[in-house]
Amino acid sequence: EEVESAARRRTARLLVRGREHRDRLRRLRSDLPGPRARFWQRMTKTGLILGSAALVGDRSLRSQRLEPADLALGGAIAAGLYGVFTVGDKAARVVMPQGAQDIGNIYQLRQLRPAPELALRLALVVAPAEELFWRGLVQGELSRRFGPARGAVLATALYGGAHLCTGNA
Repeated sequence: EEVESAARRRTARLLVRGREHRDRLRRLRSDLPGPRARFWQRMTKTGLILGSAALVGDRSLRSQRLEPADLALGGAIAAGLYGVFTVGDKAARVVMPQGAQDIGNIYQLRQLRPAPELALRLALVVAPAEELFWRGLVQGELSRRFGPARGAVLATALYGGAHLCTGNA
């Protein structure tokens, strides 16, 4: 009876915490979108903040140097991902016709700033910061704590969760 009562109390605390976290995420999500016209400025600022946090949080990230082979591999991976997203875009429009508007809204973001500026923002700030933060800091720490496979799965879940919370999924 004592064990059962303790288990009930733990379960109740978890439910309350879950509701509190849900409410916090809703408030956070309502604050995140901001004016659509300033999307790229927010993305760049967020990248600078997260990239800096990663460099401060994990000193080993500061000593890493890019080699030409790293850049070539990154380019090849980017090209592969572009192909996957292109196929996924076409498939999503067939499977979820109502999603075509959402996809179109995302692609309209490209028209908010000149293409060369977007390329520079993405190549010099957003993409490197995302890698430093999610793969460097978050996945690195989770892999140290839980092993490489579990760390990768947990980091992927957190990355996906962040995109769900911001409505960018």
